[in-house]
Formats: sequence, structure tokens, C-alpha cells
Amino acid sequence: MPPAASPPDAASAPAPDSPAALHVDPETGLSRAEVDARRKVSGFNEVAEKKGHPALKFLGKFWGVSAWMLELIMVLSAVLRNYSDLAVVGALLVINAVLSFTQEHRAAGVVEELRRRLQVRARVLRESSWQVIPSRELVPGDIVRVRPGDVVPADVKLLTGALTVDQSALTGESKDADKASGDVLSSGSVVRRGEGNGVVTLTGARTSLGRTTELVQRARPKLHIEAVVAKVVRWLFVILAALLGSVVVLSLIRRVPLVEMVPLMLVLLMSAVPVALPVMFTVSMSIGSKELAKRGVLVTRLSAAEDAATMEVLCVDKTGTITMIRQQRKDGTPFVEAIAAAGIIPGIKVDTGAKDMAGYPGEKITEGLDGLRDRLADYSHMGARFAKWRAVIALGDGIPSAACIEANAQALARYAALCQEAGLVPIVEPEVLMDGAHTLERSSEVTEQVLRMVFHQLYVQGVTLEGLILKPNMVLPGLTCPKRETVDEAADATMRCLLRAVPAAMPGVAFLSGGQSAELASARLNAMNVRFKSRLPWALAFSFARAIQQPALEIWQGNETHVVAAQQALLHRARCNRAARRGGYTAAMEGI
Repeated sequence: MPPAASPPDAASAPAPDSPAALHVDPETGLSRAEVDARRKVSGFNEVAEKKGHPALKFLGKFWGVSAWMLELIMVLSAVLRNYSDLAVVGALLVINAVLSFTQEHRAAGVVEELRRRLQVRARVLRESSWQVIPSRELVPGDIVRVRPGDVVPADVKLLTGALTVDQSALTGESKDADKASGDVLSSGSVVRRGEGNGVVTLTGARTSLGRTTELVQRARPKLHIEAVVAKVVRWLFVILAALLGSVVVLSLIRRVPLVEMVPLMLVLLMSAVPVALPVMFTVSMSIGSKELAKRGVLVTRLSAAEDAATMEVLCVDKTGTITMIRQQRKDGTPFVEAIAAAGIIPGIKVDTGAKDMAGYPGEKITEGLDGLRDRLADYSHMGARFAKWRAVIALGDGIPSAACIEANAQALARYAALCQEAGLVPIVEPEVLMDGAHTLERSSEVTEQVLRMVFHQLYVQGVTLEGLILKPNMVLPGLTCPKRETVDEAADATMRCLLRAVPAAMPGVAFLSGGQSAELASARLNAMNVRFKSRLPWALAFSFARAIQQPALEIWQGNETHVVAAQQALLHRARCNRAARRGGYTAAMEGI
């Protein structure tokens, strides 16, 4: 058998060439001999979990700051033949170790049983026959078939078919991604719609999900409980050292042998060191884990519950990220109050996401109106001053339908009316997506149609236009359209569309960036203000997310040493867009 191409080569090759690069016939699949030979090279399709010996794990409970405190007292007690203290402290040490080990061992057993029952299986073509096998048995070059509801079992190059997949397990992005022939399906993604055949390019720890899993396994973060105990013990030992120093000085002054001071040192150590503290923590965390288990939460490490309770910021799912409005800082200050004190007006996204529209394949309807009145009143009471609702309109063959446009416009209008009732400013966001090959003219036609329907529904629902902000897309051709427009052409098309469809009563239009590069978004906004500002009845501004955040995130990448540079990048983009808002942006600013 000729050697298979390296996985990166196979993944980057065109779809028709990928099977040949992996030396597999997509009509017959691999033979049993080929599977065995490849498994010897690549191993099983799994990330090996390093499992320590139970005895070593148990002995590990006697290592650490908490254990060292007790062991030091035991040594001194043994030296002084104070066996009663030795027995008491030794019992506390053993109880602490047994409780912790037993709880974690029991949880590990539950996790292993869940893993066995929830094992992913894959449809694979081998020796011209389709069969269902455990996904761990896949090897590079296997031809697999995925259908709605399937978990993608490895990194797969799609050969035939078109899919929509949920990649949130890997990327954290809740918006489904469309995949066509030639695209790579990442391991761990979930197929939402469509089906197709693909060739496995990477397995196990070589996949994107596998590499992430290995990083998590190797991570050894310092536990919060250890930091707290270390800090307490450190100060106790400072006090103890001061006392012992006083004892030594006093013994020298009185000419008392230092050996006679050892019992006093033991007494001071016993009184200064909280010998029951480790056991108290272990027992309290065991009780907490038991309560969490009753509520359906599986705690695999005793310290996990305590670590979770000390989180300062919790982010929830969105097309980007949004911080829960109910969060508090570690000092107890509500998050809303903290950002308001910094001069930031707080707001919240209130829709629950775009869902498939029944009866209209390929189209979405944004949901979240159920219970919205009560939620808005709650958010207003907590300090929110505006809200946001996003509707997405896709362009394609025969879409968008009139029904989709009207349904989304009605939802936007009902949301806006409820916001104003609650005293919040609604940000109305009807977004015509850039995905596809549609032309600039087609984008302009649909965007105008959508905006006209939105403002009609806002009028029907009695929404005060002076009290809302429009957040539309710029009029742009589809991402795969072969004809690209100039900055001025995009600005002209966008302004013509908005002047025809947006009433003069609107106070402001804040554009979304919609997947544009940071520089292009700034340039296009600037061109609109330069060419049309004197003719516009409303202010033109920006509500960019990725076009402001992405450059900073690419610099930061979670590295603390990059924080200052990332902050400077964020400030730079904000300054560029402020200039574009005034019509004063130039390309030369990007070099500053």
C-alpha cells in the first residue's frame, strides 16, 4: 500500500483529489488490511486520557499545603512522644484524604459509565459495504456518511452533499455554519440539516477538538482553595515566627536551654495552625457536591464547585458574546452599576436566536417574544437602558419570501413596542446577510424591501420612531459574488436604499459590520458621511462588533503579555471609526 499523504495535504486538496491523496477509492472505501495498517500509524480515533493508579491518586491527597501543615505537626508530636496529638492529627489527615478520594472516585465512575453509554458511532464505507462502527475505530482515509443529528466523528473533508452544522462545541459560535463540497467538518460538530459523504482526514488528538482536549488535560491551574489556604497559613506562620522569635529571645535572656522550648513550640504550632481546616473544607465541598448532584450537576472534582462559585464574569451564548446582566463583581457590585460608573450605557440582547422558519426551507425567524414584557421590566429595573433584537434575512434562489420578511418585521415591531413600554430604547436590527453570490443590485432591492416592511410594522404597532435606533446592514454584494464594488459604490448604494426606505423621524442609523474587514467597514462608513452627510435627516454611526473587536482579539489570544497591545488596537479601531463617523477617516490612519 503506498503511503498516504500527510493529513494537512489531504485537507487542503480539492474535494475530488482528497480521496486520491489519502489513497482510498470513495466508491469502495478501505479494506480491512488497510484499516489495520493505518491504525498502527494513527492509533484509535480518541484522545488518550492519562489515568493514574488509584493508589497514587490516594497518596496524592497527602501532598499539598493543607496536608503539609498536618504532617509537620505529626512529626513534632512524634519527636516529643505526644501520641495523643499524633493520633488526632493523623486521623484528621486520613479522613480528609478518604473523603476527597471517595467522592472523586465515585464521580469518575459515573463519568466513565456516561461515556460508555453515549459513545458516538459512525457510518463508514469499507470493502464496498456500509456499516456502523464505534467512532474510535475510524482511521484517516475512511469514507463516512453524516446525517442530521449526527456528531461529526473526526475531521472530515466533505466530498458530496451540503450541510448546516453547529460548531459551538469547538468555536463557541452559536450561529450554524453552512458547509459545501470541499469544506472541512470539524470533529465534534453537530449536523443540523442536509447529509453527505466525506473522507476522514484527521483522527484522535490530531483533530481540532482533540488538540483542544489535550490542552485542557495538560492545564494545571492553581486551585482557588489552595490559594486561600496558602494565604491563611502564610500569615499564621508569620505570626508564629514572631512568637517563636520572642520565645527564643526570652530563653536566651533567662538562660533557659532551647531544648526545653520545643514543647512550647509544639503548643504554639498546634494553636496557630488550623488543623481542622482541610477536613472542614473537604466536608463542606462534599456536601455542596451532593446538593449539586440532586440538581443534575455532576461534580468530578471536589474543588470544582468552589472554583465555579468564585467566577467573576460569566458569558452566555450569542452570535458573539454577551455578559449576563445579573452578574456581579467579586466585591458584590452589580455588573450594570460597574459599567455605568465607567460612563458606559448598559443594554442587553433579548431575542433567543434565529430558528428555522416552519414551511420555509433555508429561512429563519427570530424568536423570544414569549415572556418578553416581564423580562424587559426586570432588565429596566436592574439598570439596562436599551435592548437589541436581531432578525436575519438570507438571500438565495427564491428567498427571501414575503412571509419571512413580514414575520421578522412583525417580531421586530412587537419587540420595539414592548421596549418602549418598559422605558428602554430598542435597537432594531434587520440584517440582510452577505452569504451567497448575489449582486449589489439584488442586495439593495431586498434591503429596501425589508426596511419598508419593518417601518410599516413599526407604524402598525404604534412605535415612536424618535425613540429607537436602526441597526441595518450596508448594501453590499454577496461574499462569493465575482463582481466587487468600490468603497464609493457601496456607500452610494447604501444611502440610496436608506433614503428611500427610512423615515426622517429616525434619530440615528448605526450600521453593523456584517463580516466586513475592520478597514473596509471604516472606509465605507466614512464615504457615506463624506458624500451624503449634508443631505441626511438622521445621524450615521456604527455599531460594529467584529470589525472593532477582532483585531484586538487576534493580538491578545489569551496571552497576558499581549493585553496592552490588544487594548491599543481596540482604541485605534475606535478612533478610526469615530473619524469615519465625522467623515475624517483616511487610509493613512491605519499606519499610525
